[in-house]
Amino acid sequence: MFEDPPDSHLFRQMALRETSRDEAEEAFRLFHQRHAKYLHQIAKNAKESLVGFAIDAEDLVEEIFTKVWFGAGEQFDPAKTSMKLSSSQRTRAWLGGIAGNLVRDKLKSKANNLPVDSDELELPPSEPAAVSMRQNRLRVGVFQVVEATLNPRDAAVVWFKTKFLDPESGDSKPTPEYVEEFCAEWNIKNPDHIRTIYRRALKTLTQPLTTLLNEHHQEQEHELAK
Repeated sequence: MFEDPPDSHLFRQMALRETSRDEAEEAFRLFHQRHAKYLHQIAKNAKESLVGFAIDAEDLVEEIFTKVWFGAGEQFDPAKTSMKLSSSQRTRAWLGGIAGNLVRDKLKSKANNLPVDSDELELPPSEPAAVSMRQNRLRVGVFQVVEATLNPRDAAVVWFKTKFLDPESGDSKPTPEYVEEFCAEWNIKNPDHIRTIYRRALKTLTQPLTTLLNEHHQEQEHELAK
């Protein structure tokens, strides 16, 4: 029905879901087709970046699309944002934000549902359980910053490099086959370019990550001062 419409048009059509259901569902189908691969990559990034925190990638993607369906025209319209990006880039920045918020909420829910007894409730913030939660919150924050700041390919490269730099991941070095598959997926013609992309991405992330770390340290000092 639509011929390559911009995301802003799809959002307007989805917003009419109560009065023009067929048009809204067709718009959602096109939106899903356009952004599903990107969202699956976000979910994969989240799973790989939060070592030790179980995330169901498929469930995360479906939750994001559910929020898109009910939030179109109300929570976000790419045509009305002030970001100097294309319509698709603005949409994907918003989708990355949704993913980050969902991961953060899942982390909070997991923490709230942990079985604790009355003695454990008296643990000071410096005890391992509290430290672990702060570390997980920081990881969620890093995930949000990376996804919101970088384009999808550069974000994927950051998580690719991080996966093999983090001793907790259990992976020390990627196989040639894995590297080849990764390069093919992201249209990277020479594996040596991964390092160049990674270094450029780190420069781009320097300021937002510095801000995040400063906020994390302030939060930590506040908790320890209680």
